[in-house]
Amino acid sequence: MTRNMAPVDEQLFLLMSGVDYGDPGLRRAFEAELRYLLEQDRPLRVYLGIDPTATSLTLGHTVPLRKLRQFQDLGHETIFLIGDTTALIGDPSDKNKLRPQMTIDDVKENES
Repeated sequence: MTRNMAPVDEQLFLLMSGVDYGDPGLRRAFEAELRYLLEQDRPLRVYLGIDPTATSLTLGHTVPLRKLRQFQDLGHETIFLIGDTTALIGDPSDKNKLRPQMTIDDVKENES
């Protein structure tokens, strides 16, 4: 099912603004892929996953939350996912130490 979405250039301008790609080639590739998807005039499905490793979100979480809201305001489907399993097992990253493993009770408390 297609819907009459906002013009592609308008969506691209809004969705690409305020984003740092770190590399001009990456920005061009992302813009081309996003344009291709938007030109199909159907809603995209985008998600943001956050692990409940603390009892509250931080100011830093507002950046991706606002971008998610921009997608939503343009008529796209958005999903906000709380990744409790990742919080339980710990999440190795590019940091030198692993995130501490949490108990199910810790995760449930952080989700509330």
